[in-house]
Order: sequence, then structure tokens, then C-alpha cells
Amino acid sequence: MLKMLVQIKDRLRYTKAHKKTLRKLRPFPGGTWDKKSPQIKDLKSHIKKILLFNQGEKCAYCSQPFNITSGAEIEHIAPKGGAVYPRHTEFTFTAHNLVLACHLCNSPVKKGRKDTIISKNINYRNCTFNIVHPYFDNVYDHYKLTLDDTLSGIIYKPITNKAKNTIDIFDLNNEAHVTARGEQSVAKQLKTHDVSKSRELLLAAIQDYK
Repeated sequence: MLKMLVQIKDRLRYTKAHKKTLRKLRPFPGGTWDKKSPQIKDLKSHIKKILLFNQGEKCAYCSQPFNITSGAEIEHIAPKGGAVYPRHTEFTFTAHNLVLACHLCNSPVKKGRKDTIISKNINYRNCTFNIVHPYFDNVYDHYKLTLDDTLSGIIYKPITNKAKNTIDIFDLNNEAHVTARGEQSVAKQLKTHDVSKSRELLLAAIQDYK
């Protein structure tokens, strides 16, 4: 059965020591994330470890297990920018703004510095986003699954504008993603079925979400 990643239920939590470090780093000027200090390295290590567990070792956007398309990278949902072009730096270490994404989704040539916030609020939860938010949105309200034109892979079909934006920004229906979804869905079944059954198996996988 193909598993699409449902919204992440558990958020990242910091230890007392990490909270102390964050208080010293505030107000998080541009470039803070990219510093090479031991404290920043320790924070990043903690963040990655917790997010791997919370996300079931799957990408927050394409839902593929890490290392299927590429490895895990820490992603800022609202872009933080850098020292030269800072963006939403106040959310650099906000728990709900941090997820793990595969490099295929997190590539600079895709999202890059594109803004994901339509309406900003000092309270992160009250910001309005133009993409399907991994913590705040249920993917089933925004996507449905269907076969691609070659009948050999599975694509995300948008139901909402947020879904369309997410698919476009992260290129979720590129060949690598589509093929990986199809292979993941039928790999086990094909061991006991004739290859000619692959289309039926893909359709059956999609039916699981109806």
C-alpha cells in the first residue's frame, strides 16, 4: 500500500540546554543558521534526530523514504534567507517551521528563496501559507492520487490552489518522484504477481485512499 505522509502530529521539542542556547542567539539575525559554532551544530543534530523520528524517516513533501530519491535535509517551511538576503529570520528555529525534506524537494533550484507566507503574523500559527503545510494541513484535503500518462507511476493531483503551489514549487510530479511512488507501491506485490498486473496494482493502491 502506498503511504502518503499525513500531517505531522508531533512537533520538535528542545531541551533546556538548547532553549538556553536559543535565548543567546536571539533575535536570529540573517546567517545565524549557517554559523559553524559547536552550539549550532548541536542544535542541528538534535533537530534532525527528532524530525527523523517524528516523520517516520520520510520526506515532509513527497513522502518518499529518505535515500530513495535522496538524503534528508533540514528544511525551513517559511524561508529564513541568509546573511545577505534575510527573510523570515524570526522563525529560523520555530518548531513548526522545521521539517526534513529530501534533497530532491529541498533543492535550491526549486523552492530557493520563494516565499511561502501570504500573510505574516508575529505568531507563526497565525501566518497564512500558500503551500500545504506539513504540520497544519491534512494532505487528503488537498491531493488525490492518480496514474500518470505512462500508467507506470503515481502522481499527485491537486484539489486546492495550495496543493497546486506545493506541487509546482517542489516539482512533486517529476519523473523521479512519480517512478519512486509507483515502485514503492507495487514492489512487494510484484514479487508474487506477473509484471503485467502492475497497472491493476497501482489502481488498487490508489483505491486505498477513497
